[in-house]
Amino acid sequence: MERFLAYFDILGFKEFMENNADEYIDRFIHNLFRDSQSAVSGDNYVDGGPGIYVPDLSKSNIHCIHISDSIIFWTEDISEESFNVIINCSAFFLNRSLQATFPVRGCIVAGKITFEPSVIKNKKGITFYNSLLYGKALIEAYLKAEFQDWAGCYIDKSATSKFDQSVISKLIYDKKNVNFNIKNGKYLFFAEDGTCYILEKGTDA
Repeated sequence: MERFLAYFDILGFKEFMENNADEYIDRFIHNLFRDSQSAVSGDNYVDGGPGIYVPDLSKSNIHCIHISDSIIFWTEDISEESFNVIINCSAFFLNRSLQATFPVRGCIVAGKITFEPSVIKNKKGITFYNSLLYGKALIEAYLKAEFQDWAGCYIDKSATSKFDQSVISKLIYDKKNVNFNIKNGKYLFFAEDGTCYILEKGTDA
């Protein structure tokens, strides 16, 4: 089935694992889990107990899986709504990661992927996790993300070509007014030529 897929790779993960204590690594990894859940939830939260708020995943329509230093998001279809969801999810995750955990590079594509989750547990309590995500879209996203030599996200033509320019234009902030020295803003759009667009400017506090 055709879907939108965003593949992200953590930069410097090997060096991070080799040069830090286990407790420090665990904290950063759990923060990364938090960031991906927040991205999938659309930055919506629910009460998780006294003084605790956790991402609200109850209405999420985007999937996520972590595999070592790879984080993958994908949608159910290739509708315009799903396109907007994967863009906003990826932009949030990219921004939050750069601010709080790791630099990442990624690529958003459209194509066929299949996910087959399965868990088998034997009488000894040993678990066989047979969750398989595969498809040409995943390979394409991986190769194009790995080719990048920067921290950011590339939106492939396979995704943007699904819609006419009016849909894409809604996501692109006026190029002439972008100032990377502004301190407040959210949602970034990265064009094919590497140009970064700020989709929503924040107001100074």
